[in-house]
Amino acid sequence: KVMSATAKAFDENTNAYYITATDNSSKIFFDPALAIANNYFTFSAFVPVDSVRPLGDEMYLRVKPDGTMTEVQGCDDTKHINFSSTTTKAIKKLPRGVWTTFTVDISGVGADCTEFAFMFHSDTTIWIKDIAFTMEKPNNGNSVNGIQLSTSNVQFTDSMTLEAKAFDDTINAYYVTNSLDSGRIYLDTAQAAANNYFTFKVFVPAEAEGEPKSKLALRVKPNGTLTAEQGSTDGNYAWFDMARGQWTTITIDITNVGSNCTEFSLVMMSGTRLWLRDLAFTMEKPVEDSGKVNGLQLSVDDLQDPSKVTLEAKAYDENTMAYYITSQVNSSKVYMDTATAAASTTFTFSVCLAEDTETTSFGLRVKPDGTPFSSEQGVLSADGKYIWFNLKKGEWLTITVDISQVGDNCTEFAFTTMAGLKVWVKDIAFS
Repeated sequence: KVMSATAKAFDENTNAYYITATDNSSKIFFDPALAIANNYFTFSAFVPVDSVRPLGDEMYLRVKPDGTMTEVQGCDDTKHINFSSTTTKAIKKLPRGVWTTFTVDISGVGADCTEFAFMFHSDTTIWIKDIAFTMEKPNNGNSVNGIQLSTSNVQFTDSMTLEAKAFDDTINAYYVTNSLDSGRIYLDTAQAAANNYFTFKVFVPAEAEGEPKSKLALRVKPNGTLTAEQGSTDGNYAWFDMARGQWTTITIDITNVGSNCTEFSLVMMSGTRLWLRDLAFTMEKPVEDSGKVNGLQLSVDDLQDPSKVTLEAKAYDENTMAYYITSQVNSSKVYMDTATAAASTTFTFSVCLAEDTETTSFGLRVKPDGTPFSSEQGVLSADGKYIWFNLKKGEWLTITVDISQVGDNCTEFAFTTMAGLKVWVKDIAFS
């Protein structure tokens, strides 16, 4: 009466246990002998976004005798491992609206174990699947979008590591470390020869050692295949330059890679530590994942210079997708269609400055110079070329600009970013 657990379809492809609890400390018991005989306990959980349970304290793992569990395992009282939408040092993060897989080291559970159970508080609604006790640590099925890599792709396994694992609550990626100069991840030469573009996403941690410039390159043999336009100075390696602490998408034209290709690999210098995902060979030039953002769709093709300003469609939080824009130099631009601007009377968008942005300068540039504006939220520059917006860090603001004076002679309509700017933008619309 106070708790139910029903096996049913979560969606067309997934079956799971649907669990509800109306009383505090409701429990689902597991055989203690299984916990005693194994080293790991794993499961996947999903808490609906509209759960009536207040954030935090969604579920626990209760083990007796008291004192069995530790803070390292997510326990703050030696009794319960807490899986929660809130975060503290001794809590395992359980975000709402996404499936999350957990693996708990239970090698410390001894023969005196008298209880091993899930515990729920009142008003809990949760889905659980893939419950298992194992001796070996499972890989949790971490699959990364794009080309699937393994240690068989690595040149020297004694000096390089490659592991598919969670980058955050929503992204799986390959975590790569390298301790030897010119360590390589080999890719299929036949795929390179048969396609026109190679693309991937890379993240270099902000605290990574070494120079600010990337230590990642594309190596193609035979020598001389690569060109200066691809970032090569010697015809052998194309070097990639990326900002730290953010995902960067790299797309390289490989139409000149032929059937005589004997090596196509990503090369890392000693001390490299980075994340990779979404590796792909394609015939057509890929477009950034812009379809996830409400409103006008942008892509890297809309950037003035991808080496000076970046644009990526990604999660701002658990419920919001937005464009994350960063700028390395002053007056970098994200272009929008001038014909659409000329045919519209208002331009609307929502914008939020990142907490770690180095500047607040974000504006709209319209040519010809002197195009009149009218907006309560904007400040027109003295030269009549820019309208700058009054933004705050961590706070979404919706801005509507009167663009009725933008005519058919419009030659540029663009967001303008200053050096050090980090900003989120969504819901871009002309009307």
